[in-house]
Amino acid sequence: MKFRSVCFFALLAAMSPQPAFSQGTQPGARPVAAEIQDQTDPVIGRWRFKDGKNFWEFYSNGEAKLFESNGEAPRLVGRWSRTGVLDAAVKYEIKWSIGTSDRAHLLKSPQKLVIDSINGMSAERVERPQVPQATSTGEADPIVGKWMFPDGPNGREIWTLSQDGTAEHRWGKALGAWQRGVWELEQGELSPRRYRIKWGGETRGVGVNLSTNPEKLFIQATKGGTMVGKKVAGNSK
Repeated sequence: MKFRSVCFFALLAAMSPQPAFSQGTQPGARPVAAEIQDQTDPVIGRWRFKDGKNFWEFYSNGEAKLFESNGEAPRLVGRWSRTGVLDAAVKYEIKWSIGTSDRAHLLKSPQKLVIDSINGMSAERVERPQVPQATSTGEADPIVGKWMFPDGPNGREIWTLSQDGTAEHRWGKALGAWQRGVWELEQGELSPRRYRIKWGGETRGVGVNLSTNPEKLFIQATKGGTMVGKKVAGNSK
């Protein structure tokens, strides 16, 4: 889909004047105090579009970003603001740094974000995993770190799993292709520890088991068989 961003935003910019920014605020800049959003605004978080490949993220400091599921840098950045409530829907405006804007409304039941300017296209909230708790020794979860997997003729894969529950997957030539994701602990009281990792727009994700002696990560491949990853030290790629 490429989110139809180039054509759509160019058309939008040509057809309609852009709303003025509040005094003292420029696209992509830090907002003035009056624009800083309520920490509990229901739009804050990550939203996955119906195609499962594109995401919008709204932050409590008023920032907005558009990501593709396998893209490292946001495709678009900007600022969001609440513009009102109409018929039980909370209304928002997103002003992108390229000079265009979008309008959206958030339904309360079910909780869904509808982008008004793209034929009512909808997005569903992606729940972030709870931040994993430290182990009984006070250390980070043992799955946290970088893991290297052999990938046959395609070289190798690197998975980076962070303590905050986020994940990154790199592969291909010079590890240039990649996805973002999240991980969660499913079973930690038994050995091996069992986890689930969800990449991009996946809903079910992949199950993995962690062995502690030696420390290896076992992934059940979708077509049968098992991939085994080994932990790498430091910032090695």
